[in-house]
Formats: sequence, structure tokens, C-alpha cells
Amino acid sequence: MKINYLLIGLLTLVLLLAACEGGSDLGNEEFKAKLIEANLGIDSYSFDMTTTSDMTMEDKGMPMNAKTSATVIGSYSRLDKKMGMTGTTSVESMGMNMDVETEAYIDGTTMYTKSMGMWIKLELSDEIWEDQDQIKQMTDLIESGTIDVKADEGQYYVVDISPDLAVVVENVLKQQQQMDLFDEQMNFGDMIKEYSLTVWINKDTFIIEKVSYNIDMVMNNDNMGGMMNEPFSMDVASTTEMTMYGFNEEVTIDIPEEANDAFDFGDLSSMFENMDVPELA
Repeated sequence: MKINYLLIGLLTLVLLLAACEGGSDLGNEEFKAKLIEANLGIDSYSFDMTTTSDMTMEDKGMPMNAKTSATVIGSYSRLDKKMGMTGTTSVESMGMNMDVETEAYIDGTTMYTKSMGMWIKLELSDEIWEDQDQIKQMTDLIESGTIDVKADEGQYYVVDISPDLAVVVENVLKQQQQMDLFDEQMNFGDMIKEYSLTVWINKDTFIIEKVSYNIDMVMNNDNMGGMMNEPFSMDVASTTEMTMYGFNEEVTIDIPEEANDAFDFGDLSSMFENMDVPELA
């Protein structure tokens, strides 16, 4: 069975995202405005993130199920224009288990990634620092939708956010344009079926310190933009939880020297496009 590994890239990209009542005395719109204002002033932070996904795929009539879990730690600095992440992704599929150690760094507009012992670099656009900013993406989702302060947990307000799905799709499209991995005809609006977001807000600072979100996606021949030539469908349910800390503190992000010898993604793309790869029965 021929598996298109660009789909895993989609999950990774996509994958790294009601009325107000409860513990706050603020009204809905005032609460939302204060939340957005507090979080837009953040220039650096660190984070711990876990993601689990359940994928069911059918390619040319052959079914396959895969479960993945990823644990990532990282730091982000808008002022220095640097980001660094390290983590482990575990994949369980067809009776086999595999763990993959990964590293990723961004320095200015150059991204370096290491997976399975191989370094690859990719040139990005100047908008990368807005497109990759998790907090900026969350404030966009908050501004676009409605909020429900559903609980009061000690030092936190626990808030459900129901964003406009069009904004969720827009964020995915920005990631896609940065990475230049997918067909521009791919219909992300049709792929994303459900999206929910819950945040834990520090009562004193109004800064978002914890995040949990779920996304359900359905990919098929109709919304993949002609990327798949054979009958294809894939359902993905993913949950991500992230804790953020060290806001506006100095962070040190050192890119390993070995990354300087990374393969250029543009050269690799050209090489694979010109390869005649036989399909496996």
C-alpha cells in the first residue's frame, strides 16, 4: 500500500489549536477584551505540549489504523525571532510500534528540523513569527467566537471558547503556505469538521497558562485538491494539551552546529518529484 507521508505533515501542522458565567464579575465582551489585551503583550514563553491522535485511513480499499502520541517541550522568543522544540513521537500501526525523536528550530526565517537522524532546513516567509505564534492564534480564535466561563479553579478561570471555524481554517492555511507542502486546491474548510478549545486563565494576570483543544478532520479525494489519484479517505481525531510558563522571561535557544549541514528542503522536493517510485501492491 502506498502511503503519502505528506499527510503526516498535515497532521503535524495542523497538529502543533456561549455566554459568560461563573467566577468572573466581568461581562462577556469585557472579559474577552481583557483576555486579548493581556495575552497580546507576550514576547517570549516556554511550553510543554502533548498530542494524541487516532487516524483511520482507507487507501485503494485497504484499511489502516494508526495511533500517535507526541510529547514536546519548547521555547519561543518573538524579539529574538527564535523558536526551539524537542520531543518524541510514538506511532502504533499495523501491529508495530515506533518512537521517533525530533528537534525543530527557527532562526529568523530559516527552519531546521531533525527526524530519524536527518537534518532538513526550510526557508520561510517573514510572516512566520505571526503564523507560528500560538498565543496570537489563540487570541484570534477568542476574538472570532464566543466564550463560556464554565468553572472557577483556584487561581484559574476555566473558559470554553467556540471559535469561528473560518478563523481555524485561516490559521491552517497560513501554516500550509509557510511550509509549501500541500496543493493550493486543498479544501481545509471541508476537512475540519469539529474544533473545541478550553483555556485556563490566571485570575491575577489574565494570561492563558493552560490550553486543551480537540480537532476532528476528514480527508478524502474531494477535499485533497487532486493530491490523491486513487480512492482515499482518512478520519483523524486529535487532542492537544499545552502548559505555558516563563512569560516575557529571557529564553536561551541554541541551534546545534550540526544543523548547519542540513539538507535544503527545496532540493529534496525537486529530487523526490523527479524520482520514479514504484507502487507497492
